[in-house]
Amino acid sequence: MSDVPKPRVVLDLRNGYDSLREVSNEYLAALTPPRYRRISVQLRGADPQPLQEIEQKNIPAERVVFLGLDKKTPFWRLRAAWRLRQLCREEQVELVIAHRFKSHHVMGLLHLIHPHFAQLAVVHGLRQINSRGRRLITRWLLGGATFVGVSEAVVADLRHSLKLPDASQGSRLQNFVAVHNSLDIDAAVKALLPRTQALEKLGLSSDDYVIGHVARLSNSKDQSSMLRAFAHFLNYHGSARLVIVGDGPQRQKLINLVADLQVEDRVTFAGWHENAATLMAAFDQFVLTSVAEGFGMVLVEAMVARVPLVVTDAGGIGEVVGECCPLIRPGDVSAIAEEMGRVASFDDAEKQRLGEQMFQRAEALFSRPAMRRRIQDIVDPLLS
Repeated sequence: MSDVPKPRVVLDLRNGYDSLREVSNEYLAALTPPRYRRISVQLRGADPQPLQEIEQKNIPAERVVFLGLDKKTPFWRLRAAWRLRQLCREEQVELVIAHRFKSHHVMGLLHLIHPHFAQLAVVHGLRQINSRGRRLITRWLLGGATFVGVSEAVVADLRHSLKLPDASQGSRLQNFVAVHNSLDIDAAVKALLPRTQALEKLGLSSDDYVIGHVARLSNSKDQSSMLRAFAHFLNYHGSARLVIVGDGPQRQKLINLVADLQVEDRVTFAGWHENAATLMAAFDQFVLTSVAEGFGMVLVEAMVARVPLVVTDAGGIGEVVGECCPLIRPGDVSAIAEEMGRVASFDDAEKQRLGEQMFQRAEALFSRPAMRRRIQDIVDPLLS
């Protein structure tokens, strides 16, 4: 008889194939064969390409299943749970990792009819359980789950949303941990374009002092405060240029604000760019003025590129930047402008020192190995 232990079977549950693919994959990548057998289930959508190709290239799992459900299907979450019950029985699943609320809901329903696995509910942003309905579902179906937030700020937000400010209150909802998102540091460094090439891609001149911003154009990012601060900053640095990479519902409002501030010739709306992180070398400083931020992966990308940061004290931003830069009160236009000016005054030695500090922090805390070790530390006790 073989002495090789039987692999522990882990089921990865996602609402859709493209949803948070890279982050979700890291949870599977942390749980490798032969110790684990991994199954990934996509609740909605059909197989978009040959399954073998998906298994080999896109999802680190030994089996990938597409349920092909649609939100218009009556009781689709109940149907999903019922179909997964049979799968869990056949494969003897011991752990389910669910990403985002719809998958959490399905996992909870599945556990109700097949209570033979540990539950890991991953929450990727702030204010995900704000509605009364979601709170009730979470309390009723997920009381025994371990909740993973992408930052301590997300964990605190979860506890607040569930009205659990004190861990000693006696609720079943007690298990909350933080696992920071990660970046493939080596790949990110190799992918960085040289400054001249990055500037060319953005249509910029090497004579410009470039302030960069990469984000969705939305209320939570508060690009309005950034633009107003930049208008103040121009009074002292008239040759500077602000480049906004991204798109979103606030685009036209922000364009109108730029016109009102009379800085059209100094602001570039570069639109959405695939792999925008490769353009970081074009920036002399990077600004993020969010009022709500679950984690802030773009800040890790800037840190890897050794670009000085100007940031607000919102959500998980402080956890990302640490002592690398001051945290500014969200919406404080004067303070943002002042910090832009301070960063612009750095000499080459200060930039180099700060760049190395940021890179080392990113490598120590937000690398793939760091995230995978943290996931293993959480999963091992659940399956012990």
